[in-house]
Amino acid sequence: MSHSGYTYNVITSSADLLRSYVDRKYFLKELLRTADEVSTFLALAPDDSRVFLYLAQEDSDVSHSWPLAVEVSKQFSHPHLLTYIDNGQTQLEGQSYSYLVSEPIEDYVADVLSDRTLTPDETDAVIPAVLSAVGHLHEHWYVHTAIAPQAVVAANGAVKLTAEKLKRTIGAEETDAKRARAGDLIAVGELATLLLSGHSGPA
Repeated sequence: MSHSGYTYNVITSSADLLRSYVDRKYFLKELLRTADEVSTFLALAPDDSRVFLYLAQEDSDVSHSWPLAVEVSKQFSHPHLLTYIDNGQTQLEGQSYSYLVSEPIEDYVADVLSDRTLTPDETDAVIPAVLSAVGHLHEHWYVHTAIAPQAVVAANGAVKLTAEKLKRTIGAEETDAKRARAGDLIAVGELATLLLSGHSGPA
């Protein structure tokens, strides 16, 4: 999938960071993509296992929810939520970054949609998995806030929902929490339409 339409100015030259160690733990092996102020790398963990590592400027808004992604993975893991392993801050080439580490991703639904719509059978595999993950988040007082093709991936042989933009609803006004949960469910319905038709509105 081409990302030529993205404006990317977080890391002056992502290639310069290859073969660097993030937080003295994660070896940056390959730059995979850049989008929305985030660079995604294939990296090696200390045990030489393959992981995905996401880098953003330390003060970037996109990284503010990253600790919640790790928290949910450690405390409330689910087979249809992408597993996040670690997060933190690091210095590379004299710049400060936030980083997030996840299990490797095998495929992105957004990349498939760039070529074609999904078949009914494929959509039938995706939507129940997404609904299961969203229901699990809601049960534990989180909302996803960003359900879209870009957030649906294949990892470890399963359909999974990424969780990099979570918000807590515990402590929020009940009306606001209900509205946020409803927003997630509406987004799942729009996702189903988009997967089948290529359009987010009524077919």
